[in-house]
Amino acid sequence: MRQSIKKWLIEFPVLRKICLKIYINGMIFFLMMRHPLVFMRHYLTFKIIVGPGFSGFKGGIFNPGAVVDDQDNIITLSKGQIHHWIDATGDLHQHFLKGVPLLLSLDYESRVQKSYPIHQLEGYPSDDDLELEDFRLFRVNGEYWVNHNLVRAVRNEDYVGYSASYPSLSRLDLKRKTLTFLGYPQVDFSTQCKEKNWTYIQDNKDLYLFYSVDPYRVLKLTDPESLTFSTVIHHTINPVLQDIGGYGTMVSFSTNPILYDDQHFLLLVHQVDPNGFGRLYYQWGVLIDKDSLYPTRVTASPLFSGLAARGRVKGVIYTTAVVNRGADFNFYGGEGDTYISYAQLSKRQLDSKWSDIPKNTESRGSYCGNSTLVHA
Repeated sequence: MRQSIKKWLIEFPVLRKICLKIYINGMIFFLMMRHPLVFMRHYLTFKIIVGPGFSGFKGGIFNPGAVVDDQDNIITLSKGQIHHWIDATGDLHQHFLKGVPLLLSLDYESRVQKSYPIHQLEGYPSDDDLELEDFRLFRVNGEYWVNHNLVRAVRNEDYVGYSASYPSLSRLDLKRKTLTFLGYPQVDFSTQCKEKNWTYIQDNKDLYLFYSVDPYRVLKLTDPESLTFSTVIHHTINPVLQDIGGYGTMVSFSTNPILYDDQHFLLLVHQVDPNGFGRLYYQWGVLIDKDSLYPTRVTASPLFSGLAARGRVKGVIYTTAVVNRGADFNFYGGEGDTYISYAQLSKRQLDSKWSDIPKNTESRGSYCGNSTLVHA
């Protein structure tokens, strides 16, 4: 009986979408009745900045990188879609994962002041199957750099997906409103065909790449011409971070590290609960010691969860940027692969949430030899 229903739904995709929508909306209603305070807190905490219809992107705008510019405005770079990737099937399969980078300038209250779809892309591989996504921003010697993925889309009428994801670096020119491809970062170990969530920070003129949480691996740029990074830390992570939420899934980096205080960088990590909507996201804050580059503190509980996330993809609250505003920190992310939203937490609030991670005796520059790697 179950196999007959499954076959029937495959043969009638419109009916499948209707059934899926009824199922998801029913689950949301059930969760709202069971966790009303969670939903209320989410709607009060996360404010929508833009969503479907803004600047002509009917399919939504999501997963922004963010950084403060020289005029103390917040700029974000995200992906805008004419057709949401969920709808890009069948007759619309050629639109799957297609999008345009959207640059926003936000004021101190994260209200949109200006918006610029970026159509001028320079130096990128000439391959129609490669699409840009998951932008993150950081500064390098005064320039605006972008770490993102180039995803190889598979577009067939009866199947859409992606076969590879290549971490990449680009440069953003705010005056010319252009993105220039810098290249694919080179590392000193084998990688997989689907790599994601590499994050970066420049510290004392050195550019560091945070590759994976477990094993904990950090690299340093050693050849700017070829974008070659060499491992400086490779160590089994403390058990506190190995399975932080107890879901048995990979723990990955979410945001580029930023300055938290005189001793620490702040970044977010995420883990997915596979039993919640299929992919229910949870995110924790982590403090990285500036001298050793090791994690020293973690929030005792998740800062954010996707339980009440709005948008087309339920369960997804994907924080991709943190901006330090002095007494407050702004957390920007994609909500439901549909909206850009943000939450603001004061430093006092964050300071009350930290829990110590047992100290690691290694220091910056340690290297533990070869081991089996898990990409982040």
